[in-house]
Amino acid sequence: MRKIVGLILVCFCILTVSNLAFAARRTPAVQPVVEEKVAPVPASNKSYRLQMIEQLGRGAANVLYSPLEIPYRLKDDINRKDPFRGFVPGLIKGASWGIARAGIGVYEMGTFYMPHDKYIEDFDADWLYA
Repeated sequence: MRKIVGLILVCFCILTVSNLAFAARRTPAVQPVVEEKVAPVPASNKSYRLQMIEQLGRGAANVLYSPLEIPYRLKDDINRKDPFRGFVPGLIKGASWGIARAGIGVYEMGTFYMPHDKYIEDFDADWLYA
């Protein structure tokens, strides 16, 4: 035990002394970085009004499509697993995704005057027609 403690102390002393030796080196002076104040760049090249309308429509679509998350996730989990093992997880996933999509849709409609990027991917409605 004494040998291990002694070895640890010797390693600690060597590392400490070597760091002090390198601390004496002179480094060139670093010039401070001056940041220019620039107006924020919008996420896309679309006009502000078009972004507002797009966000309002995206929020309304999220609210309207939120109930369809349940059958979509059910179908997805049943196809991945068998119908007995895919029903309950698909139902839980669908309900949670539906609640999340509805909440995000309400948020996007409430804040349409402050356009931002998507929080959730658009709903894939192609499976309804298949």
